[in-house]
Amino acid sequence: MDQAFRSWSFNPGQGMAHGIHNALSIVVRLVHQWVSLADEERSALLDDPWAWRDFVALVPGTPFPTQRNELMYLVHPEAFGEVVSAVDRDRIRTAFRGEVAGDAGAIEVPDDPDREFLDITLALQAKENGAAVYYREPLRSRWAGVPVPPETPDDPPVTKPDDQEKAEERTGFPSVSRELSSSLHMPLVWLQDTLDLIERRKQVILYGPPGTGKTFLAQALSKHVTDGTDGETTIVQFHPTYSYEDFFEGFRPVANDDSGNLAFTLRRGPLRRLADAAVANPEANYFLVIDEINRGNIAKVFGELYFLLEYRNSEISLLYSDEPFTLPSNIFVIGTMNTADRSIAMLDAAMRRRFAFIELHPEREPVQNVLSRWAATKGLQDDRADLLMRLNAQIQDHDAKVGPSFLMRDLGVTGLQDVWRYEILPLLAEHHYGEGVDLEARYGLTTLRRQAKSSAADGTEGASVDD
Repeated sequence: MDQAFRSWSFNPGQGMAHGIHNALSIVVRLVHQWVSLADEERSALLDDPWAWRDFVALVPGTPFPTQRNELMYLVHPEAFGEVVSAVDRDRIRTAFRGEVAGDAGAIEVPDDPDREFLDITLALQAKENGAAVYYREPLRSRWAGVPVPPETPDDPPVTKPDDQEKAEERTGFPSVSRELSSSLHMPLVWLQDTLDLIERRKQVILYGPPGTGKTFLAQALSKHVTDGTDGETTIVQFHPTYSYEDFFEGFRPVANDDSGNLAFTLRRGPLRRLADAAVANPEANYFLVIDEINRGNIAKVFGELYFLLEYRNSEISLLYSDEPFTLPSNIFVIGTMNTADRSIAMLDAAMRRRFAFIELHPEREPVQNVLSRWAATKGLQDDRADLLMRLNAQIQDHDAKVGPSFLMRDLGVTGLQDVWRYEILPLLAEHHYGEGVDLEARYGLTTLRRQAKSSAADGTEGASVDD
């Protein structure tokens, strides 16, 4: 295996030496997930290179694209080729894109960079009637920009730093602390896996019903990474009228003090300002938290930047300033999405491909026991956690259930009744609009407490009041 890598694709440098613990962590976690699969699932991954790629991509751990590309190549060399550096793969695709279309100026950039790389390799092999060896002449100078000295068959390729050394100037995310886990009342392992996914994918969406703490969690994770560093977090909220000009940059009217006339000046929005800061400080991590991302027209708000969410190393010309722009790799985007408003099934494929989706649901970890853990730390012995569990058991719609945040406050004497009457029941009234449902009879505190007493008396739990 060592000889196979050194002959063409990979000669580990200082970056791999320093990041060997991260590389091994990915391998260990991949093996752990592999042994938990059924035989038919393993066979499917061995038969389908693209399914294998998706499996490798979802293994928890640091991004480390070099290591993940190695694992893809080891199992499916016929699909992924010998080049494991993500930076080099991008350069090769850019340099040889015209080999597939015949006219590099007329080709659209494919949605899948790995499939494009394979198409380019096959086209070059057909043209050269032999293997396409990217690290030897005549191909290397066409994408690397400089020729290399002639090599003998026994010479290893020119040593290249891997992605960890070459492309990752920024500081890696800190591990999740027990203090953070305790403050969020969520399992440490789940939080660490989530933070690893954010670092690896760079764009994630936290989705779930109201009150599941999506925005609070996004802010807490970003603060954990940037606290005590030069990094920062910018928070924006999308809405139906939010535009590209609000989000990135656009012309805005400004009064002229001398003439009193209006003039238009190009103003930078929150993402452009964050990008400028990230470019100026490549070692720091920068977060963009987009609250209620599904309420805006995503394609319209991002405009040409939508492309850069998937191709961070690419460069585009901007709509207004007409200058080249690259979305810095040290910017991480966390969106939140309320599924009571819109299911993720309604999102278009382009958006689903650009973001990883993390569900926060009241009846599943890590949210399921948040309220009871919080109540325990406060020394509370009331029935709020039991009432929330019984309420959600009555709600049939998966996306309309109620999260614990509504009840994570000092309720006082009448606070619980007020929260139920003025916050929770109106939320459910909107869900049942036009159905003629008696909300008090189905979801009221009196009904749920009567159910609890009945269950305690006959030794049953979780029976529906409609049964």
